[in-house]
Parts: sequence; structure tokens; C-alpha cells
Amino acid sequence: MGGKTVFSHRPKPEMRCGFLLLPGEVRNQIYQYYFQDDFRCEIAANHPSFDQLARTSSTKIKLCVGIAKTAVNDLYRTKTDLDRLNPTTIRVSKRLANRHQRVRRETTRWETSLCPLILVCKLIYNETVSFLYRSTAFVFDAPKRFLNFFDAIRLRHMSCITKLELHYTPYLAPKRIEGGKDFTKAHHTAWTGMCKTASRKLVNLQNLKIYIFGGSPHRFFDLRQEIVQPFLQFRRLSMPSQQTKYPPTLKMVKVEFTSYWSRERAFIGNKALVEASKNLHKLYGDAIAKAVMGATESDAMAELMEAWEGEYARFRHHLGFLETGW
Repeated sequence: MGGKTVFSHRPKPEMRCGFLLLPGEVRNQIYQYYFQDDFRCEIAANHPSFDQLARTSSTKIKLCVGIAKTAVNDLYRTKTDLDRLNPTTIRVSKRLANRHQRVRRETTRWETSLCPLILVCKLIYNETVSFLYRSTAFVFDAPKRFLNFFDAIRLRHMSCITKLELHYTPYLAPKRIEGGKDFTKAHHTAWTGMCKTASRKLVNLQNLKIYIFGGSPHRFFDLRQEIVQPFLQFRRLSMPSQQTKYPPTLKMVKVEFTSYWSRERAFIGNKALVEASKNLHKLYGDAIAKAVMGATESDAMAELMEAWEGEYARFRHHLGFLETGW
């Protein structure tokens, strides 16, 4: 009896490349090595105020096709301390949109592009994007750009951000009111709302840098000044609270406070007075940082008060940063 041979047409297993066949733990170790370099992303205008205040310039590059290194041979060399102090910087000056930008494979220079690994495929992107957010310091100098950034990224990506840098410049006039609107108060309210939003959404924030330019009117140093209040919102990330389910995450806060009185031209011809003013400004920045980290007002101001009443007591009546005793 003749029979017919029956062939079973089973679906072929999904073909995956060799890298994706590696265990997840091994791929994570590779991703950690790949994203070991720090990045700096400035969400700011083309000529922001902090370029002049910090006296730094940023090299603007495009995310997908810009050259991050000058030579291919430079890609795998050992990183020096100078490289770590000057991370690759991206400046995003246009308004962010919640949409994807198409990557053209034929024009992308993969050897020198910034983090081309995230562009390989959707699976690798989902596995690596959290590493990119963790290794990037996000820089802002305006509340509106900050809030627009939060509207454009996903909530799960917010939870991966660990580094934040803020540049705060108040209105230099004590009070600015035009057309019945108090712009000084509106500016302060916007910054307070921005810091409050950031402290609630950046649940894994670990490193916070704040650069404050106080101008000439803000001469008295204490933690109740209006320019300090917005940043005290971050105390919730450094102190345990029964109202939130997240443990304290903030590990490092650095505050650099400058004003008209910390510049040499404020006390021309008196080097000792200039040096005293600069050191007191630094100690005031340290006091703000301690307050953000949860210290009490007296503990945060202790080092500043000690220097004011001790080493720099002879300059108290010239500077007037704190109580002079008169």
C-alpha cells in the first residue's frame, strides 16, 4: 500500500543575533561599560545666561549624526581626569516635541556618532536608554524650558535621571512691575513651582548642582532670602518622609553663589576685601547646600558665622553680609 509522505510545516524559531542571545546580566555589564562616560545636556537658548556667568562655552553637536570625537582612534583611549571634567555637551535650543525623529542609516556616521548603540534597534534602545539618562547631567536656566522637558519625556525616563544642574538669575532690580504685573514675583513663583515639580518627579535624583547669581540688591546672607527658597523644595529628596513611598536619594548638593559683591571690581584696590568677599560667598553657597541636604538653619550657617565673627570680623562693616553688631 503506497503512502504519501507528510511534511510538517512548523514555524521557524525567531532568529536573533549573537549579541541578543547573551544573558541579560552580561548585556547589562556591556551597557555599563559603554555608557561609562558622562554627558551634559543643556536645555537652553543658543546664548544662555550661564555661559557668561560660568565663563564656559559648550560644543554643540547633533545627537545622531554629530561627531563626538575628532578621530576614530580616539574612541577607545583611556579617559583622563580632564575628559571627565569636560564631558561631551549637547545643547537643545529648540522647543522639545513629544515625537520621534527618524534616523537615516545611510547618512549616519556610526563610528563617531554619540551613543549609536541606542539607534541599532528598538529592543536595544529599550534596554539601554535608562543607562543614557543616568549618565547625563541635565542643565536648565529657565522654568518654562524645564517644564516643557518634563512634558516631552516619559515618566519612566524621568525616574532614571540622577544628575541635575540649575542656573538661577533673578531680576537685578529689586522690584519690576509693568502693566500691573509683578514680574519679580512671577519669576520667583515660576522657579518655586519648577523646583517643586522636579523634587516630586525626579525620584532617583542623586547629584544636584545649583548656580545662583544674586546680583547687587541681594547682599544679606541668610537662608530666608527669596532667592534661596525655591531650592529648599529639594529637601524632600534628602530626608525620609512618611508621605512618600520613595527613600531619600539625594547624595550630593553643590551650590555656587555669586553676586556683584564677589567680583573684583566691587572693591577695586583692596585685595584683602575682595578675597574675604569671595570666601564668604563660597561659605554662603555651602550653607545653602547643607540646608538642601536637610541640615537645620543654625547648623547650615555655623561655618559661615564662625568665619564672619572670627577671620573676617574686621571686614564686617565694609561688607554687611550678616549682622554687624550695630
